[in-house]
Amino acid sequence: MRNVSSSFPVLDALKLLLEAGCDVNAVNNEGNTPLHLAVTLKPSNERVHIFTNMLKVLFDGGAHHDFVNNDGETPMAIAQTDEARMILSSEKRKLDLKCISAGAVKKFGIPYSGVVPKTLEKYIRMH
Repeated sequence: MRNVSSSFPVLDALKLLLEAGCDVNAVNNEGNTPLHLAVTLKPSNERVHIFTNMLKVLFDGGAHHDFVNNDGETPMAIAQTDEARMILSSEKRKLDLKCISAGAVKKFGIPYSGVVPKTLEKYIRMH
C-alpha cells in the first residue's frame, strides 16, 4: 500500500474538514471511507503517534469501523499495520445496536430495499 512520508495528513486539517461538516463516512468510487484509506497508511516509527491520533479523530468524528467497501472489506480487513489493527479492535468493542442490526440484515439476506426508509437503506448497505 502507501508509505507515509512528508505528505502525511495534517490533523488540524482533518479536524477542520470534519468541523466544517464533511461526512466522515463518505465513500469514493471503490466504496472506501476515509477510515478504509487511513488504515492503508504505513507511518514511519517517528510518525506513529500522528497516525494513531488521526484514527482517533476519525472515530471521534463518527467513523464506522464496520462499513464495507465495494469488495466487501472492512477497514480491519485491509489494515496494513499492527497499530491500525489494535485501534480497530478496540473500536470493535464499541459496536452499537444499529450496526449489529444492519450487519444481521445483510448477513442473513433479509430484504430491506423499499421496506425501510431510504435513509436506512444506505446505512444497511454500508454494513
